[in-house]
Amino acid sequence: MSFRIAFQHKIAEIILLNETKVAVVPGLKQWIGDGTEGYIRMSFVSSEEILIDALETVKKYLK
Repeated sequence: MSFRIAFQHKIAEIILLNETKVAVVPGLKQWIGDGTEGYIRMSFVSSEEILIDALETVKKYLK
């Protein structure tokens, strides 16, 4: 992963955490597989209600 892409991922992580209180990590090839560069990864280890609320919050922020 290039420095530019790593930096962009880190900025996206920080902004989403600060603005939506939802934590994400980069979709790194070694974690997910080919074709994931530029994507984020979310861990769904919570209740469905909390997950829906978190995804709606991120969706509203990104619009």
